[in-house]
Amino acid sequence: MLDLDAPSENGRGRLHIIDRRNNMIELYVKGDSLWIEPGRLEENVYRGTPGVEQVVLFGDRNIGMLVAVVVPTAKFLAAHDGRASSPEACRAMLARLQDQGRACGVAAHELPAAVILETERWTFANGGLSAIGKVARAELKIRYLVCLYQRS
Repeated sequence: MLDLDAPSENGRGRLHIIDRRNNMIELYVKGDSLWIEPGRLEENVYRGTPGVEQVVLFGDRNIGMLVAVVVPTAKFLAAHDGRASSPEACRAMLARLQDQGRACGVAAHELPAAVILETERWTFANGGLSAIGKVARAELKIRYLVCLYQRS
């Protein structure tokens, strides 16, 4: 096991590696450090939310909650007068994400507590995706950093 590994005990006194720490988010909630695998949640839970085209989750010890940055579908935007910045659209998307998370049985600290809606789809050309098509998490975190801390 390396310092960058995130272990979990399997109940029989054995540790197994669940992920690399650089692929995880540490939240500090009510005095406890909680580790979250954002990629797993994005892919297996939140990407299937109605109205979501793309999603990335952010958080850290200072924020103490998950923030979802979502590129909504055209249909979702049309239902909200095309205004991703409206408080009503943000509340509606947050409710959808939380409902999806609860339906999939995720823990309370794995539910987004805030949402940022983005109308521009992430691509390699605009720096939102890597050359192999994965979310460029570090680049997007820098892009949305001010918004993230305003939401906390």
